[in-house]
Amino acid sequence: MKTCILIPTLNEEKNIGDVVEKFVENGFKVVVIDGHSTDRTREIAESKGAEVILQSGKGKGQAIKEAFNYIDSDVVIMIDGDGTYLPEEVDRLLKPIEKGYAEHVIGNRFANYEKGAFTRLNLIGNKILNFFFRL
Repeated sequence: MKTCILIPTLNEEKNIGDVVEKFVENGFKVVVIDGHSTDRTREIAESKGAEVILQSGKGKGQAIKEAFNYIDSDVVIMIDGDGTYLPEEVDRLLKPIEKGYAEHVIGNRFANYEKGAFTRLNLIGNKILNFFFRL
């Protein structure tokens, strides 16, 4: 099953190199679609092995739409460029698809986070946003 890691980016210079490198080392094709970063995001991603697309429109939704028109893989795993998601967790996402149990899988970055990974402000903000989304 041909799998691609999709990373929409905007000014992710600080982390994108490590993120791309880890996924490439684990054998994944990595596509970065960049929303006109003003830093070195594109250059760093490309130097670490990613295919880089310069987004023509604006916003993350537009980036995803453009990327899906470009990518020809059977499965696309979309992650953030900040290092939140680990390559070791991809198999857990792929398993239900490979076994035919699901066509779409959504990960949860809060499932196994380590103590101290989020600030108190992050946790409070997430609770408030979740409350309003459930209304």
